[in-house]
Amino acid sequence: MQQVKRQERKEVTSGFEVWRPCGLVRSLVSLNGFGGDVKLEVLHLPAGVTSQTATKLTVPRRGVVSAPFRLQASGDAALGDATVTVRATSGSLVHTLYLPISVADQLPSC
Repeated sequence: MQQVKRQERKEVTSGFEVWRPCGLVRSLVSLNGFGGDVKLEVLHLPAGVTSQTATKLTVPRRGVVSAPFRLQASGDAALGDATVTVRATSGSLVHTLYLPISVADQLPSC
């Protein structure tokens, strides 16, 4: 679970597959020769939290694309835990991931 420091602007990071120190990265991997655009949606955000995540990534055929997963929280966002939904869609293909987040007064040190 990622935490967000309570301040004027709060930030949450989380991701699909690859952990990086002090932040997470999501990676989309081509399967069975897939290549193309993937629409990303971050759903069920708590009040005061907004997504700063890319809304579209292009996956190279037989390749991988990675990008930061970033959420931002306003100073009046309530402290506490929540689960957000990340939906990746390309044509009729849809994949869904549920990610726990936490809005907190202190962030862990990097």
